[in-house]
Amino acid sequence: MMRKTWIFMLTLLLGISMLPSVSIGATEAKLSLHASSESAKLGETVTITLQAESLIDLFASDIRLSYDPDLLEYKESISEFTAGFPFSKESDGSLLLGHTFTSKVPGLSGDHKLYTITFVAKSEGTASIRLSDATLISYENEKQVTRSWTAAHATVELGSKDQPEPQPEIRVTGVTLDHGGLQLKIGDSASLVATVAPADATNKAVNWTSSRSDVATVSASGVVTAVAAGASTITATTVDGGKTASSTVSVTSGTTETASPSDGTGSGQGPVDPGQALVPADAHIRAEAKLNPDGSAVAVISSERLGMAIAGSKDRSISIAVVPLEGAANLKVRLPAGPLFAHGKPVMDLIHIDTGHAKLWIQTKLLLKAGRKTDGALLELAVARADGSELPADVRTKPGGRPVYEFGLTLDSQSLSLFADQEIAVELPYVLGAGEKPGQVVVYFLPEGNELEVVKNGRYHAKPGRVAFKPKHFSRYAAAYAQADFIDLAGVPWAQDAIQALAARQVVQGMGDGLFQPDGSVTRAEFVTMLVNALDLAEDQAVTSFSDVEQGAWYYRSVASAQKLGIVNGKTDALFGVSDTITRQDMAVMMHRAVQALSLRLSSVKPGATFADQAAISSYAEEAVTAMRQAGIVEGMEQGLFAPLQHTTRAQAAMMIFRLMDV
Repeated sequence: MMRKTWIFMLTLLLGISMLPSVSIGATEAKLSLHASSESAKLGETVTITLQAESLIDLFASDIRLSYDPDLLEYKESISEFTAGFPFSKESDGSLLLGHTFTSKVPGLSGDHKLYTITFVAKSEGTASIRLSDATLISYENEKQVTRSWTAAHATVELGSKDQPEPQPEIRVTGVTLDHGGLQLKIGDSASLVATVAPADATNKAVNWTSSRSDVATVSASGVVTAVAAGASTITATTVDGGKTASSTVSVTSGTTETASPSDGTGSGQGPVDPGQALVPADAHIRAEAKLNPDGSAVAVISSERLGMAIAGSKDRSISIAVVPLEGAANLKVRLPAGPLFAHGKPVMDLIHIDTGHAKLWIQTKLLLKAGRKTDGALLELAVARADGSELPADVRTKPGGRPVYEFGLTLDSQSLSLFADQEIAVELPYVLGAGEKPGQVVVYFLPEGNELEVVKNGRYHAKPGRVAFKPKHFSRYAAAYAQADFIDLAGVPWAQDAIQALAARQVVQGMGDGLFQPDGSVTRAEFVTMLVNALDLAEDQAVTSFSDVEQGAWYYRSVASAQKLGIVNGKTDALFGVSDTITRQDMAVMMHRAVQALSLRLSSVKPGATFADQAAISSYAEEAVTAMRQAGIVEGMEQGLFAPLQHTTRAQAAMMIFRLMDV
């Protein structure tokens, strides 16, 4: 049967070839190849369609396709027409397709899909299926017409089986700039770099704008050029999501300039907040507060002025001085937090704010605690001054009529209330009264209850007439004088001020009847209690494993806290030696471990200093004694001796604790 079919087809084609023919090179009819997909994984099916357009009485075709057999494996071809005699023949890299109809009239006319060819992807690469030769035979107006094409082709990209799927779009969540502010002279240029978050965002493009193009221009790549004296805000806006980050540019002519604050604008420097004066581009800001009807005052620092101060800073710090406003009991200082940071890290380390009464130093790292966000956030410092009349009578007498200050700090309306060491420093004004000694001026914390708490690290500085302290939290504080006299200190004039200062801060206590007993010995429990009290190391929940430390004893919390911090190890694993007199070398060891536990930095006032009896110091204590000696905390005895095993007196212990508190 197959043999008869082929004989019939050849006979038919031979008869057609004997008809009068006309070869037409350019007609409106055309052939094209189309792939079902632009790509395929290995093992997947690739389908190619042969499409004809503008046919006229087609009754026979002879078509040859070529392909790369290393990339594609031929499977089958299907004619789209059941009438006539379709045939196909495949060889390596070549495919012959043919079709004839039993009747020449009417033929196929119009647009038709002629064949669907199926391949399987074998290897990675770009597979091309080409129309290498095609002949279409029509019978038009009693004449045979032959048309040929060789240009059509289709391509398919072939990938591996584990080719990753297209990733979903990752949206932009934010943008930061590498500089919170720039300081330029007219004609200078500088680049700003915008970092888009997350790092794998799909579209990281940003647009740059300048709020005052007459002051500074910015290019599409973030290059800022100073045009005229003044201030301009350069903003980067993400194309995706419209997220923004800004940097303030301060432009000077190269000479010192000031701006008149009378109308809130400066010569060529743009608008500023009402009442806020622009000063030369340095790290200092002078701000005037506005009085509210309720008697409070508010000083607002603009982002432009803050940026100018940041640009002018030489030591990663800025200062804000609020002009005193009479009649204002409460003051709030507000400034944007965003310019203080870039890429999530501070560009400034310290902010100094002088409210006209209290002075404060704020470390910017405090603002990043607990993952707080600073972009767009407002930092607000509140200082309220009161006379303490609302306090209970027995508490009110302690400040002695001195003003009580209440502090508050918020970031984006969320309170910042707990501070680590050095994160906040405060100075309160204080004028010494007649007969008052500087060491006995203290700072009281006034809680809600009836108990006043002494801030141990408070220190009076005579030259500025201020008391400085580092609070662990914000609340109400007052500077006051705490009288602390003993009648038996004449024999230790070198330790008298230290003993009285520690007594005023409740670090040491007398022995009754006005006596301190400076030459008395000090037990291990007494010294640890002094040390823990002086450095505020006590923890209510601390427990100890020493069997000779009694639960509920006056020294229990101090010993337990010191053991938890690794300050004490005990005379044995089980015994602390509560009532044993402490030696001078053990005292040095405990102080040195306390310094390490608090990560304090010891100064070296006596580098290389050692004692005449250095060899007599036990090996476990040698490093501690040397460090304390070089820091000036531990002094020697007569003839340059340390006397490591000699017992410590109460005066000696007080003196060393007092020096340690100044580290």
